Amino acid sequence: MGIITRTKSFSPNILVFLKDIVEDFLFMKSELATQIEKYQPQNWLVFFSPLEKNDVLSFFSYEDPEVRESIREIKYGRNRKILSSLTKFSAEHLASYIEENIWSFPSDERKEKKIIFIPIPSHKNRLNEKGFNQADDIAKELSKNFPFGSEVQKNILKKTKDTLHQTDLQRKERLNNLKNAFESKIPKEFLRSFFILIDDVSTTGSTFSEARKTLKRNGADHVICFSLARSGD
Repeated sequence: MGIITRTKSFSPNILVFLKDIVEDFLFMKSELATQIEKYQPQNWLVFFSPLEKNDVLSFFSYEDPEVRESIREIKYGRNRKILSSLTKFSAEHLASYIEENIWSFPSDERKEKKIIFIPIPSHKNRLNEKGFNQADDIAKELSKNFPFGSEVQKNILKKTKDTLHQTDLQRKERLNNLKNAFESKIPKEFLRSFFILIDDVSTTGSTFSEARKTLKRNGADHVICFSLARSGD
């Protein structure tokens, strides 16, 4: 993919079509990515390997070449086609997981609780540099395809510390790197919500852990963590 990042926008109609042509020419999308763009949601079933690791639920292994290429396309190329099929599949199974394992509130109490997707935020410096946060895109698509009511809230959790990339650090360094990295302010109307933290890949779960602690310190009762993929299998 080179050192230049593909940053496809979500603009409608002919502008998107022309932009896609130019970007595909300039950035030489891989043959594997082109193949994956043809996947329908049901095609992801062959890669589906749900696992809770380090208190993070994920549905795919980053070690699978197709999954790894898909995450790279979403993270650096903002590939809408791959994002759409992958999140449609994931939304259905995430909803099933919640109903079977977590959503045990009495039926009358369920009506009072909102399901809130919270993307793991990027620091403003990183966001200005890259132009978008892939966790935002994933959260929006998951919510859009969720079979029961949900919404995305990007302002509840903020990243106030411009941390180093976690992949470059040892475990102890990762924990120190993320200490006090997030701040949270939860409006009163959301305090009884069911929060789902969202990211593309989880390795040690350190980022999720710090984000969840921040939400809990600020009054959140129910918080789970979900990433599309996990690395280090």
